[in-house]
Amino acid sequence: MADLAGYRPEEMIGNKKLSYADLIFSEDRENVSESIQESFTRDDHYEIEYRIVTKFGVVKHVLERGKVIKDAAEGELFVEGFISDVTDLKAAKSEVEKSKERLENTFRSTINALSRIVEIRDPYTSGHQRRVGLLAEAVSQRMGLESRLCENIKISGLLHDIGKLWIPSEILSKPGRLNKIEMEMIREHSRLGYEVLKEIEFGFPIAEYVIQHHERMDGSGYPNGLRGEEISLPARIIAVSDVVEAISSHRPYRPALGLNVAIEEITSGAGTLYDASVTRTCVDILNNGFTF
Repeated sequence: MADLAGYRPEEMIGNKKLSYADLIFSEDRENVSESIQESFTRDDHYEIEYRIVTKFGVVKHVLERGKVIKDAAEGELFVEGFISDVTDLKAAKSEVEKSKERLENTFRSTINALSRIVEIRDPYTSGHQRRVGLLAEAVSQRMGLESRLCENIKISGLLHDIGKLWIPSEILSKPGRLNKIEMEMIREHSRLGYEVLKEIEFGFPIAEYVIQHHERMDGSGYPNGLRGEEISLPARIIAVSDVVEAISSHRPYRPALGLNVAIEEITSGAGTLYDASVTRTCVDILNNGFTF
């Protein structure tokens, strides 16, 4: 310890004015003392990380590992262990965390940018993907899904209509009813979104969620006519959230119909078109003050 702190052994051994505790960073002393005392009561191994101040005023991070040993002859307890300098390791871990945070920020910014590109081309549904993502996240959280999955569902909601980038804008913003060919082109957006997103490594199957968000529980959806459990749960959550947002918001061919109509739609289709448990959760959220 003396060498680690920059002192010669003779400067510390027998020096009543300079104790081991004096080397410990003042803000860490109480925690170190409590940890060691606790180890004495348990009579086992301990591990403590704290800071010390060297002879030259440099703050170092150290890791102390030890074991409480009982002297059989004297019946006394003492500590046997070692202390290592982890300053560089601590700095490296900190840099890794900062790099991770930067990557996550870049990832989020990229997702938001991709979402905005769709909405710029289709101004009549501006904010639609963002609102679907927010509702889908709220539903998944209320259902008790793991936090990372909830975040992935939100991201999928933000990108679920990215396939509309390949749909002519005059069709997306057409004020009247679409003809059969135009409708078929619109229905291709989930497949087109899948083709784009499957090439990107997200760490979760976002392309699968996106291609399935227009599938329905009874097999009447598109593009693959999946039914029931064949449709992933995240896609079922996005499907309900998508319907609610679309009905309650303005569209080129009609004014907003409101949340009451949206709730009536998903409730009437629960179990046939939409997942029943997802629908119940969504209705509960909407009836308890959720706003976009």
